This record gives sequence, C-alpha cells and structure tokens, in this order.
Amino acid sequence: MHIKEPKEIEDSSINGFLSSSNKPIIYMSLGSMVKSSQMSKTTIETFKSAFASLSSDFDVMWKWENEVMEDKPENVFISQWLPQADLLAHDRVK
Repeated sequence: MHIKEPKEIEDSSINGFLSSSNKPIIYMSLGSMVKSSQMSKTTIETFKSAFASLSSDFDVMWKWENEVMEDKPENVFISQWLPQADLLAHDRVK
C-alpha cells in the first residue's frame, strides 16, 4: 500500500552522486530512531571498513546525521537526509 511511483530527486548533491556513479549503489539507513553517527566507534569503523572493501564494485549512500564523517571511504556519500522511498525505487540503488 505504501509503495508509490518515485518522485524525481530534487537535491543536486544526491542527484550528482547518483549520476556520477558507474556502479550499483547500496543505501544505508538505520531509520529515524537510531542515529548512525551515535553508534560505537568500533561499529562505525566496521561499517566504514566493510563499505571501503566494496569500493571496486559498489558505491554507498549513507544517512549520516552529522555534516562530516572522519575518514569517510571514497565510495561513500553521506547526507543528513535522504529520500528513502525515491532512492529505493531508483534503478541504480540495489
């Protein structure tokens, strides 16, 4: 019932990442109740290491509540807000 046709994504930085990537994109979000930026340092480092190890095959869009991520892998795009339904319907997001 809640699945709808995706809307065009208006955010230029999100669109720029989607259009510049030549790889499938993984969408990472823990929802609105859990903040990725408040996970333990070990857990954050584990995610960053895992995503970095996928850099030759995938890019990643990560809902990250801070403006900066220390030692962010090159293949990771962060944003404090991402249009989840529209991204999940996008043909580049796997």
